[in-house]
Amino acid sequence: MTAPMLEVEGLTKHYRDAGGQTVRAVNGVSFTLRRGEVLGIVGESGCGKTTLGRMLLRLLEPSAGRILIEGQDFAGLGGHALKMARRNIQMVFQDPFGSLNPRHRVAHILAEPLIVHGLRPEPGARAARVAELLAMVGLPPDAGARYPHEFSGGQRQRIAIARALALEPGLIVADEPVSALDVSIQSQIINLISDLRERLGLSMIFISHDLSVVRHVSDRIAVMKDGVFVELGDAAAIFGNPKHAYTRALLAAVPKTP
Repeated sequence: MTAPMLEVEGLTKHYRDAGGQTVRAVNGVSFTLRRGEVLGIVGESGCGKTTLGRMLLRLLEPSAGRILIEGQDFAGLGGHALKMARRNIQMVFQDPFGSLNPRHRVAHILAEPLIVHGLRPEPGARAARVAELLAMVGLPPDAGARYPHEFSGGQRQRIAIARALALEPGLIVADEPVSALDVSIQSQIINLISDLRERLGLSMIFISHDLSVVRHVSDRIAVMKDGVFVELGDAAAIFGNPKHAYTRALLAAVPKTP
């Protein structure tokens, strides 16, 4: 049998605050992500979900625990081996403007991952890949000649998604990818993410505080509170028959559509 796309075992991140007290941001989280699956992680601000997402890419180093990507011990890698492994896991950040270099044109932003990893070294091949990425996220070819500030928030998030796809990863971590966008634009980006997931066979961790957003994209949902998963199950079961009181409270707070 092939290994799951992602296995997380006892992942933990503890900090010391200014008073010397231990802050347990993430406290022993374990789960498995199947290939082609989307796991939604939902919870209130401060519950530890963004810290968890950043640890999965090792943008934050765990205090303890294991991260296995396709059976490889990602948490134990370093140097060149870590750089190579990162090709298979990429992140879409919450703030599309803050995650894009304002001094670079979009074509350079999308080509940079290819340059860093030595892929498609010929300029023509890189340009063709940039054009392909722009088309994948619904932007015109001439978008590559413009700077991030010349785009709307939704368009900038499309650029950020295109950059995350540049290296053809198997796993995407999307951290609140629509929360900084206007409500009218959110559904467009959610539909784009769902379409790309189906078309490319992506596995995904989708982090959000909004259960109504997570419901549209997730196969399973993990409800996070105070650094731990209090409930994890199929999306239909979470919405139809929540077991934990905190899950029921989150569901009760979701606005009812008329």
